[in-house]
Amino acid sequence: MPKKTDRNDKNPDYLESPFFKCIEERVDRLGTKYPHRPKKALMSLIFWSCKQLLHSPASLLSPDVKQRPWWRRSVNPKGNAPRILFYLKGGVGDVVISSTFLKEFHKFIGGTHKFTLCTDQNSKITADIFRQCPWVEQIYNSREIPDYRGFDAVIAFCTVPRLIQRTPKSKQWTQLEELLKIYESFKVRTNRLCSLDPANVPVIVMYFLMNGHTRRSLPDIGHKLGMTDETRPVMVLDENAFDVFQRTDLANRSYVTIQRGVDASNKSNKSTRMWPQAYYNELIRMIHDEFPSLAVVQLGRAIPESDFEGVDVDLRGRTSFEELKVLLKRSALHIDGECGMVHLTHALGGRSAVFFGQTNVDFCGYPENINVKAKDACPLWCEWVTNDWQARCLRGFETPPCMEQLTPELFFDAIRGHLHAVANEQPITLSETTESTIPSGTTLFIGDFPDDAVTERVRPENNVLHFSMNLAADAVREKKARGVDADYADILNIPMKKESCDAVFCSQLQPLSAPALREVTRILKIGGVLQTKDGRSYIKQNF
Repeated sequence: MPKKTDRNDKNPDYLESPFFKCIEERVDRLGTKYPHRPKKALMSLIFWSCKQLLHSPASLLSPDVKQRPWWRRSVNPKGNAPRILFYLKGGVGDVVISSTFLKEFHKFIGGTHKFTLCTDQNSKITADIFRQCPWVEQIYNSREIPDYRGFDAVIAFCTVPRLIQRTPKSKQWTQLEELLKIYESFKVRTNRLCSLDPANVPVIVMYFLMNGHTRRSLPDIGHKLGMTDETRPVMVLDENAFDVFQRTDLANRSYVTIQRGVDASNKSNKSTRMWPQAYYNELIRMIHDEFPSLAVVQLGRAIPESDFEGVDVDLRGRTSFEELKVLLKRSALHIDGECGMVHLTHALGGRSAVFFGQTNVDFCGYPENINVKAKDACPLWCEWVTNDWQARCLRGFETPPCMEQLTPELFFDAIRGHLHAVANEQPITLSETTESTIPSGTTLFIGDFPDDAVTERVRPENNVLHFSMNLAADAVREKKARGVDADYADILNIPMKKESCDAVFCSQLQPLSAPALREVTRILKIGGVLQTKDGRSYIKQNF
């Protein structure tokens, strides 16, 4: 029988566990509070530890990779897909970014694998992020996490995947074993980069920037998943949520969205990352003066620190997460700091204008966004250089120079060109036609199409894509082998740039809903052709 390995202080990784880091902090606090009463401190520590055991089982996840003994090779019968638990740490933006990684992970390992997810976020919000994703089976909050010993693999993820637990190697899970081996090797070589401690973020950013990665592509350790800055997550929308436009009188208005705030899990509503409140008021005034047709819609939490002047529609605290998604989806521009709503807007095919200060713009900025940073305000970025970097400026300023010198005039000059294009955009329409010729170029099939229906309708020179939520991972790989770029997507949120398709085929027999028609029209080029399953054809034209 294999000898059981004891945890001890000779293993430095063991001390990186969130549970034991909390114990260290607790001991320091109790030493300060009860310097001459060790029994009192001991009783307090015992009581606190019992609470952690009862209410926060996720905190017991040790970073050590533990293997089951040989007589328990797997929790599943032979031939079944392995059970995999992903512990997704961080805020809403981190979970959105991780959803891209999970999609590509699922496609790579193939088969019928389904994942169990555990996050620090509200389970309902996590469910909305992973709506209809076929590879997600169960979702837990970190306080509800199941016994992780019931899984064949446990992977913690915030910036890079860290293997927490695994079964011994199995020949039946070839692709999964390939990834787990990479994660194990990476941890041995660069252990600090895999730490769950956010204080190591500066080292992580430096390492991956030097190796040509950004925040979006760095999860692809070993380059097996093919992730790039263009790889997007699956973000399915609830069609009923579009009713928010009737409720707010935004159905026929162009608007920009704006937000000032921090994650609800933060202990304070103030943060060094937040642009000054007075600057927001001045920016709103500038937008109204030059673009009176554009409405300014405020989103986020209703806190005094985000009370603005001149907002047309204040929706703070008045939307569900699904309504928030559709509002960001249709926004002409989302204005915000580098935060979760910016990541969500990217996943929805939108565009943001982002204030950059403490975080690294080259690492965190999306290429399609307007990323604005004050020139020469600070020599470097300072995210997680100190533990309280969000509470106080590292250089001791009351208002961080990176925010103070990013003036409303500087920011407005950066977004003016985009707002002009939005305000002067020409209306377009879809006109029914009897002309059924499909132009050469990029052709998209959205929905459930058999392979022969795809191949018979396109030319050899066409760039063919097929998006469907019902594709199996193995089918995605098989289609790509035949020259069809297959992926997952919902017709209400197609992961393609504006006016990037020459032809779109939809599998629906019934007329497309208004939100679906709007999304299909968005990705069609002028003169592009739309065909539905009943054989009707439409051409996109200027109004």
